[in-house]
Amino acid sequence: MHRLAMRARPDELPRMALWLEAALAELGLDDRRAYALQLVAEELVGNVILHARPVADEVRIELLVEAAPLRFVIEDDAAGFDPTVPGPAVVVSDLGSTAIGGRGLLLVRRFSQGWRYNRTEGRNRVEVLL
Repeated sequence: MHRLAMRARPDELPRMALWLEAALAELGLDDRRAYALQLVAEELVGNVILHARPVADEVRIELLVEAAPLRFVIEDDAAGFDPTVPGPAVVVSDLGSTAIGGRGLLLVRRFSQGWRYNRTEGRNRVEVLL
């Protein structure tokens, strides 16, 4: 198991990336799973840091590799938000007029085998299976 506790601040994202890079090197994951894990981590942790209101103070990350599938867990102390609940469908007729952003959770769904959310003792917990 690999664990990281970090402040919920944008300047902590490079530290998370280095931690994840070291964990991936140790695990020896194939390129597809390594890419999926990096994308999921960046999207979910970035969302907590950039969009949670009230702002989170801390984000905890666990990478559990004892069994298949690989489990990536993120916990934070921000207000409750269940990212597993799909938002309203967006119909796009013209890519040129489409707003940037708002599709990161769709990527998490696409690159994961499944995920679940719960809120316990004032903390959000998202577990993603890869």
